[in-house]
Amino acid sequence: MMTSFFIRKKISASMAASCSGPHRSLPFDQVKSILVLYEAKDAEHVKANLAKLGKEKKRVSTCVFLNKGLTPDSVEANLMIREQGDLNFWGIPSKEVINQCMAHGADLLVNLCGPDCHVLHYLSLNHPCTFKAGINYSDQGWYDLALSATEQGDLSFLFDQLLFYLRSIRAE
Repeated sequence: MMTSFFIRKKISASMAASCSGPHRSLPFDQVKSILVLYEAKDAEHVKANLAKLGKEKKRVSTCVFLNKGLTPDSVEANLMIREQGDLNFWGIPSKEVINQCMAHGADLLVNLCGPDCHVLHYLSLNHPCTFKAGINYSDQGWYDLALSATEQGDLSFLFDQLLFYLRSIRAE
C-alpha cells in the first residue's frame, strides 16, 4: 500500500452516507449473530471474549486484518484480509473481499481495530448490519454504541467493557 490517503477519502465519503441516519440499538438478548472485526496482532486480547460470546449461544463471525509480517497460522477467522494480496495499490480492499465481508450477516457488528486500520473502518462503515459498536479513538462518531479512547490501551479490557454496556441496553 502506497498511502492511506485514498482509503481515508473513501471512509469520509462513507461516513457522510452512514452517519446521516438515527442511531439504533438492539437489546443484547435479541442479538443472534455478531461480526467482530479486529487486527491479527490483537488476537490474544480478543480470544477470551470471543469464547464468552460463543458460550452465550451467539453465532460469532470474525473478520481479521493480517498486518504485513504476520502469518495467518496464529489466527482463526471466518474472513482473513491480508495487507499484501487483498488490498490494491491504494489500500482499498478488492470487491471480492468487500462482498465476502458483507455476506456475513450480523445483528451486531463490533469493530475493535486501532485508529490506523483504515480497511476495517471502511468495511464496518459499509456493512449492512442493524447495530454497530466499537471504540472511538477520535471524532469518528459512526457507531451506534461507542467507547471513547485516547490511545490504544488494553483491548481485552475495552472489549469486556463494550460487552458490558451492550448487555445493559434495554431497548424496545
